[in-house]
Amino acid sequence: MLIFVVMLEQKEKLFIEYWELNRLKEKNIFYQMLTGLPIGLLFALPIIFILFTGRYWFKRADMVANAELSPVLLVTAVLII
Repeated sequence: MLIFVVMLEQKEKLFIEYWELNRLKEKNIFYQMLTGLPIGLLFALPIIFILFTGRYWFKRADMVANAELSPVLLVTAVLII
């Protein structure tokens, strides 16, 4: 069995110390939701904005959206994002 002993650099030691202090906090589902929701909204809100304002600047997209878009599918996609 080979065991490699490697000296850690100062940055690596600082990261290990940081991770030991914060791993339980970052594992918490509430913390993940709190930090992930703004990022998800950053992607979802422009999609919704373009979808609802597209009828004013692109008539064909409005016709296709009215014919094929399901509101349940839109809400599901936004929640998944």
